[in-house]
Parts: sequence; structure tokens; C-alpha cells
Amino acid sequence: NYFAVKTIDDIINVVNRATFQYNTRIIKYILNLDEGTFVHFLKNISKERAKQPIDFFRNIGLNKEQASGIVGNLEAESGLNTTTRGDNRTSYGIAQWHNQRLTNLRNFASSRGSSTDDFKTQLEYLWHELNTSENEALQHLMQTKTPTEAARSFAYKFERMKQYNTRRENSANYFYNNV
Repeated sequence: NYFAVKTIDDIINVVNRATFQYNTRIIKYILNLDEGTFVHFLKNISKERAKQPIDFFRNIGLNKEQASGIVGNLEAESGLNTTTRGDNRTSYGIAQWHNQRLTNLRNFASSRGSSTDDFKTQLEYLWHELNTSENEALQHLMQTKTPTEAARSFAYKFERMKQYNTRRENSANYFYNNV
């Protein structure tokens, strides 16, 4: 219930429910948190939310630092919600794909008989992009040694950040140390 949520701890309780799914209101609330409150939120949400993408990237050959850097960015972009819309509803998904990249995600999902909203499909598409059209981002990411370096690399090369914020690094370091 929207009116029952008064504090960040109320949000944490809602997010940790087994049936919870992120929505635009929650994402906006989280993205507008000050740094200290955001860290409190990260420390108290279920680690299972980040475990699946960390494991996915580890299982295909990235190290923990690189996987954490990617997932820290995805957390900042979408809260790991496959249906998040941003940029005036022109971007979509865990990586906030936009324009042709979003069209390509839809085509990728369709070619596999999968839904564009499917979490694993979005992870697989991200990996597909890193190995094809976004290979420069992958090559740069592979040179990183820390979660912070990986978060910065992914933000600038894959997400094409215009203005960087340290929330991505904080998330990456949190996931590296706790998942």
C-alpha cells in the first residue's frame, strides 16, 4: 500500500517480499535517495536479486570484479527491473536500451521465442551486444581489475554515460563484497 510506506525501511520490507516486482514509482524513489540512504537500501535488500546476474556473468567467463561492475550499473539504471522505462519512456529494460538497441533487443527475444521482459533474455542480449556491436566496451571491461574500474568502464563504454555518478561504483563494490 502506497500510504503505508513512510520510510526507507518500509521500502526495504516491500522490496524483500517474494512477490515484489519493481515499478516506476519505486525506481524513481530509489534513484532519488541521497548517498547514505542508498547504501542503507543496498545493504538491506535481498542478495538474491543480484545473485542471478552476477552468476550469469561469472559463468560465461568474467571475473567477480567485472560481473559486479556490470551489475552495479544495471542496478543504477533499472534496479534490475526488466520492465523499467526511462528517458521519457524511450528506454527500456535492465540496461535501459534505447532506439535501435531496443529494437534489436525485441528482435533478439523474438528470434528465441522469448519475452522481451524475460530477465535471462535481457542478460543474454547484453552479452550478445558485448560480443558484437559493443565489443569495444567488452575489451575495455576485460582490462579492469577492481569493481570500481569495471563500473566506470561499463558506464562510459556500454551505457555511454554523459554524467557519471558514484552510485554505480558503490553498488558494484557492494555486490562484489556481499554477493
